[in-house]
Amino acid sequence: MPSRAEIRLMEVCGTHTMAIARAGLKSLLPAGVELVSGPGCPVCVTPPEVIDAVLELAMRPGVTIATYGDMVRVPGSRRGDSLARRRALGAEVLVVYSPMDAVDWAEAHPQRETVFLGVGCSKGMYLGLENEDTTLEGYFNGIDFLQKVERAVTGNKPFKLTGDVVVVGGGNVAMDCARSAARLTTGKVHVVYRRTEEGMPADHEEVVAAKEEGIDAEIFACPASEADDKMSQKEIDCVLLGPQVS
Repeated sequence: MPSRAEIRLMEVCGTHTMAIARAGLKSLLPAGVELVSGPGCPVCVTPPEVIDAVLELAMRPGVTIATYGDMVRVPGSRRGDSLARRRALGAEVLVVYSPMDAVDWAEAHPQRETVFLGVGCSKGMYLGLENEDTTLEGYFNGIDFLQKVERAVTGNKPFKLTGDVVVVGGGNVAMDCARSAARLTTGKVHVVYRRTEEGMPADHEEVVAAKEEGIDAEIFACPASEADDKMSQKEIDCVLLGPQVS
């Protein structure tokens, strides 16, 4: 390998991202080797609140939770609480390899209520503002943006942004969008979130990594409306909800 070669490695699992951050591996990489984080798998970006709801369902009499094997050990908001733990406490948790497996189980056990835990989001969400124009050039929902980035990486389809980028939200998808945008744009990336930085649902390691990469966080703020102007783009008005904490 040439001594001046530049290598970019991408990991696409949130668990890997956290392990790399804890071990400080990035600081040990030689010059010319860059480690970047991909969009993340659906398991890693499932909110703890969703897991909490499933854990509560699992303990109801007559309920069977059917899900994929990698979901069994994903924790909820309480440390150590997972479907694996609930199964040890008596809940019926069925590992399946297809949604049809859950259907077959439900048909074979009509006396039980079967809940299939499917993770991931196949369709993104927009802000839902009044008079929102979702066709505006440069305006993406998070899922569509990450899919566009993925196609650019895996399909060798160049994709660049120009100017500043605003990402609304404080979860793992928002962090993935912000960190991806930082590698694609010529301007700054700003994350707008309506609560405190500590209240962001994203993994702490993701928030720390975003800050280390120069991404600004505008907290206690949320979009209110799109303001028409004479420019080719539209600006989004924000309402400040509380003190700005640096």
